[in-house]
Amino acid sequence: TFKRRKDSPKMPTTTHLLLLSSAALAFTGRSPIAVLNNGVRMPLVGAGTWQYNSSVAHDSVMNAINLGYDHIDTAHDYNNQDGVGKALASFKRD
Repeated sequence: TFKRRKDSPKMPTTTHLLLLSSAALAFTGRSPIAVLNNGVRMPLVGAGTWQYNSSVAHDSVMNAINLGYDHIDTAHDYNNQDGVGKALASFKRD
């Protein structure tokens, strides 16, 4: 039986959630999700594209989707929309 240490946090920390979510993605090929109050299903692990040029962002997104990622973090200010967009357009949506 697992016994909680007296000094351990009662709620999982962000680091714990990230490690557990990453492990779930690695073992199952699917990102774990959280269901929000409005019923929206949100992936807990995402692939980032910050500081990537369009070429690197394209390759990163292609690899992430092939690995099972459902969430791609991107923003207009990253200035790599063409690479991200081309990668996303190459996959069929369910």
